[in-house]
Amino acid sequence: MNRLYFGVCHYFTGNLDDRPQVGVEALKGFARWHDATRISFHGMLAGSDRFSRTTRLSDSSLKQLMTDLNGRVYTDVIAYAGPKADPQATLSFATTEARNQVREVQYICACPVGVALADLERRGAELWRLFEPLYGISMFGRSYSRVAAELSCVPISRIDEPAQATYEARLLRLQEVKPRFGRQTRGGTWGTYLGRELAAELGGPESVRRGAPVAAVLDVLPGGLYLRLTRDPLAIEAPELEAATKSLSRFLAPTTPRELVELPTQR
Repeated sequence: MNRLYFGVCHYFTGNLDDRPQVGVEALKGFARWHDATRISFHGMLAGSDRFSRTTRLSDSSLKQLMTDLNGRVYTDVIAYAGPKADPQATLSFATTEARNQVREVQYICACPVGVALADLERRGAELWRLFEPLYGISMFGRSYSRVAAELSCVPISRIDEPAQATYEARLLRLQEVKPRFGRQTRGGTWGTYLGRELAAELGGPESVRRGAPVAAVLDVLPGGLYLRLTRDPLAIEAPELEAATKSLSRFLAPTTPRELVELPTQR
């Protein structure tokens, strides 16, 4: 995996003021995956558009975070491995919203040469276990910004780059139906996580294991399934990804918004 970026996004419900340990354990996991001495985080202050002061990860800052999450001080938390302006990895999660609203936990990292695919997938599975989501996706890309754009459904481009009308229109279409993700899927992606309800809509876990046109279907706790599209990673930018995801998108169509059933995977 030469100069690829890995990203995972899970869609979950429930506020973290009810279970602040989830956010704290997520940051502890982030510290295991990366150099713990170079990790910092801050939060978006509730009722404002301002972030708190960036804090180095430590036992005392995690203890304070537990208190802050319990007190609904933040609406979102973002952690960085390395310098904030050019991080090796980021972890972000929403903390408080309306009780039944789906929100996200998102992780993106640069993949060092030689990193094991299984190690990256274990990170996605660990976040699934902590947040107990309804649905999730994972993917690879050749830049941090491209992976971030795909996960967030927000076009991100440099001012000196030519406009990519088809790419931007596709992401904006995804953005329109994004509030439904979790209770529905966005179609085929390289990695797909299905919770119990979505698996049931597809005929149940055994039906998914037998019928999903993917390289592997793995169990993820609690009660989820992880579908890996191909044996080896395919970057978002790879021309062959479009063809590889078509069969999976058809399989997932009963759980996909009608507006997305014929939407291209990329470009």
